[in-house]
Amino acid sequence: MSNFVILVLYGASLLLCFRFVLNIHLGPVYQVAMILIAYAVALAGISVAVGSWVDNLRVMDSLGQIGGQIAAILGGSFYPIYGFPQLMQLVGRILPNGQVLTAMVNCVMGIQTSALLVPIVYLVCLGVVFGFVGSLRYGRMLERGGVAG
Repeated sequence: MSNFVILVLYGASLLLCFRFVLNIHLGPVYQVAMILIAYAVALAGISVAVGSWVDNLRVMDSLGQIGGQIAAILGGSFYPIYGFPQLMQLVGRILPNGQVLTAMVNCVMGIQTSALLVPIVYLVCLGVVFGFVGSLRYGRMLERGGVAG
């Protein structure tokens, strides 16, 4: 839960800076908020799953930084996704970063909210599934007497 709150606050501060410091209008506030919350759910779930398999905090931090950069590159944050080979484009579309980037661009372009439901539901489901898998792993570790974290 703390990961989720931190991710929402981080994303909200970033989006507020876009709007008020850089004067970039990202689309209707409710659409941007829905995307942000869905993205935070996905990332929080993924972090729970990864954290349940890694018991060293330094390794977890490194994996988060490296994985975040790879996901951002493949998702189209640094380089347009259409410039990648077909397989990398497919991977980029599956990653949360790719889903969010596409949804935000659509939001700026004035897409209807109903068209944003597919990426939002995908992100929430991804977060719930990964969070559930990670929670099961943590539960098994605690049953065996191991230390989770």
